[in-house]
Amino acid sequence: MEQTLGLRRDPLIQGVDGFEAVRLWHRYRRGDRAALEKLILYNLTDVVNLVELAEIAVRLKYRRVAFPGSVRDREPRVTPTLNRDAVAAHIAECSRGANSVRSTKP
Repeated sequence: MEQTLGLRRDPLIQGVDGFEAVRLWHRYRRGDRAALEKLILYNLTDVVNLVELAEIAVRLKYRRVAFPGSVRDREPRVTPTLNRDAVAAHIAECSRGANSVRSTKP
């Protein structure tokens, strides 16, 4: 559906689906840091695209129930993209903080 509506995903996560997301999680649990970064990018992209999908659905429904000519078309928004490097840096920063919290526990 995303492709039909013109929503795009980062090339790194093209073809990743729910099944692959589970596999990425298991790879991360076995120590694969890159798998976590890919999984987070996939999940964040889902959130961003869900917002856009909701806006499209509301706009289409409103057009269907409105009086003819009462709804003006607006310019389509460009879906925000996620910066893969910024996501990776944020994950690393959060992990450092989580590791220091863990190390203080007995």
